[in-house]
Amino acid sequence: MSLVLVVDDSPTDRIMACRFLQQEPDLTVTFACDGNEALARIREQLPDAVVTDLQMPECDGLQLVDLVMQEFPRLPVILMTAKGSEDVAVEALRRGAASYVPKRVMATQLRDTVVRILSAASNDGRQSRLMHSLAESQLRFEIQNDPELIETLTEHIQGMLRCLPLGDESERLRVVLAVKHALWNGLYHGNLELPLDLEDLRSADVVELIQARLSAAPYADRMLTVEMRISPQEAAFLIRHEGPGFPPEVCRTEHADPCCPRHFTRGIVLMQSIMDETQILEDGHAISTRKRPSADQELLFEA
Repeated sequence: MSLVLVVDDSPTDRIMACRFLQQEPDLTVTFACDGNEALARIREQLPDAVVTDLQMPECDGLQLVDLVMQEFPRLPVILMTAKGSEDVAVEALRRGAASYVPKRVMATQLRDTVVRILSAASNDGRQSRLMHSLAESQLRFEIQNDPELIETLTEHIQGMLRCLPLGDESERLRVVLAVKHALWNGLYHGNLELPLDLEDLRSADVVELIQARLSAAPYADRMLTVEMRISPQEAAFLIRHEGPGFPPEVCRTEHADPCCPRHFTRGIVLMQSIMDETQILEDGHAISTRKRPSADQELLFEA
């Protein structure tokens, strides 16, 4: 059973978020009305994740992210974003927030996002000592259009990233999340050609469409190629799909709206905010993203 703390000064939004999360039987949900109360509750009983609104009086979501990262760097924080909080949301992701969910799609995306992040955080890393000794690894995967293979691959990447000095477990989970979104964009919006304006991949009609295309030509014949180079100096990933190239106008990450509920756009925003570099290459057929340790962490690792 995992404990999730919901933070929102709006009673209506707070109750709604709690109800959506309580639909997951393995979650216990508690709440706070602002950032100050949330921090007090965290100190009393450490939750497994925090879900917070951005715009709150006294101590807002951005300040709460900063305080949590200082005192509890392994604690994942998920943002709830509303229109008008775009710049603050991106800054919070850069400062250490794990992910975000636009409020307008909380009903369909909040629970899944929290469960996914908690699942990644519980990965026990049995090969931790070995991965800390990794000097360099270069791998190339050619995988079929199988969402389960993406989950397995990102679990493998999560273990390998232990060699990269990222400071804390939370940052490693954020990098894994960014890579997973790059893979999802290549699979769903590249190989399977799902519309780029889709908000929810779990709606009944979209699930039916995905299942149909997983076994139909030309979609079923396409592959997702993943090249990665991981070392203590850098983790670099190149993901190629075989569908139509992404249009340039939707790949301009500097214009991506973090409050946009579209699945594709959320992936772009997360990669841009978490990774050091993200590019759309090869006429929209490839996503390149990489992460390097900070200078302070490199010095600590070498010491």
